[in-house]
Amino acid sequence: MQQHHVVSYMCPYDNLLVLNLATTCEERNFDYPLEIIQFSIVVIDTRTKTIMSLSLNINRNQNLDYQREDVKFDRYVRPVVNPMLSDYCKSYTGISQATVDNADTFSKVFDQFCAWLQEHDFQETRYAFVALNRQDLWLVAQYQFLLVKQPLPAMCRQWVDLNASMNKVYQGQFNSRTKEDIIQNMSDF
Repeated sequence: MQQHHVVSYMCPYDNLLVLNLATTCEERNFDYPLEIIQFSIVVIDTRTKTIMSLSLNINRNQNLDYQREDVKFDRYVRPVVNPMLSDYCKSYTGISQATVDNADTFSKVFDQFCAWLQEHDFQETRYAFVALNRQDLWLVAQYQFLLVKQPLPAMCRQWVDLNASMNKVYQGQFNSRTKEDIIQNMSDF
């Protein structure tokens, strides 16, 4: 009888910042300049394999802890190249014109994100971004930083291509899973 040895894998990062970017778009227009209109991050603690939460001591005399499970970053972004969202974009993303009209520009939102990283003490060498595919960081983010005339920050070079990773886990049979399937199967990593 052959015995199987389970090897425990320790992720080199303390946290995975799961990135979701919504962009401007037009149906069947593949040359359309994609601008970020929503920038969202959910944090996964790699040691506990859970969505990160914070314990806050509300009252030291009573030792009450309040569990927050909202260590996330979620901001809308006002596009500048094509400030008017197409009907297709509004329908596809669920983001209204009024929402982006009242949002900050990408530069301000990115500054808010950097402040959020510091507020939660995320050390750049201790986290990596998780993107659904390479397009999010290597196409969308690079283009967005070009628009604001800034180089792609070094922090964006530490990332995991979730689609490629899932293909490895499912031996090339991962191609049409829903986001719910992806989240449910993240424990496979």
